[in-house]
Amino acid sequence: DVADAESSLRKYLNKRRETKPTCNWILQNVEILHQFVNIEETCKLISLKLDKTIREVEENNKELIKIAVDYMKSIDDAEHDYNHTKDVVNNTARILDALNVTEYKIVETCIISAYWHDVGRIKGADDHELRSAEMLIKAADKLGYCYLFRDICYQAIKTHKYNMKEKTNVGQILKEADKLAFISPGRWSKKKKKK
Repeated sequence: DVADAESSLRKYLNKRRETKPTCNWILQNVEILHQFVNIEETCKLISLKLDKTIREVEENNKELIKIAVDYMKSIDDAEHDYNHTKDVVNNTARILDALNVTEYKIVETCIISAYWHDVGRIKGADDHELRSAEMLIKAADKLGYCYLFRDICYQAIKTHKYNMKEKTNVGQILKEADKLAFISPGRWSKKKKKK
């Protein structure tokens, strides 16, 4: 299954390598990278302290997260559905763990940004990054979130596309988590089944 997914990924990236500069990097590192995207292992790898913090973040932000999840569950795109969002959230947690980040506010902005990064796809893929960020601002305003929190998430979400320059560390973490989801064997298995 992993070998099939890796083969599908290689074919796809070889077709796109002239127009997508990150494809060359991914092709060179695919054997190493696929080891880091086994989502089933995610929970085993996350430190207990970070796991506790993430649970607190999800509990304290359940209304905001529920809105994002509802949007994502209504998107009819197998490559950018709620499962993709869960993968990005899990990858975000894994990156935070690798960096030994457990501070609540940092974890909170990263996890919320991961949940919201693709909700703008409900209205199409073009410019979904900015639309997702604006949708988060609107929902966060209604729920009374502070300006600084909203702005950090907004900046991260609006620049999460692989070819955009992120302005914050939260944005860098989100971009890397999304890239890992992009190259995951599960995503390429779905793509293969679609054909």
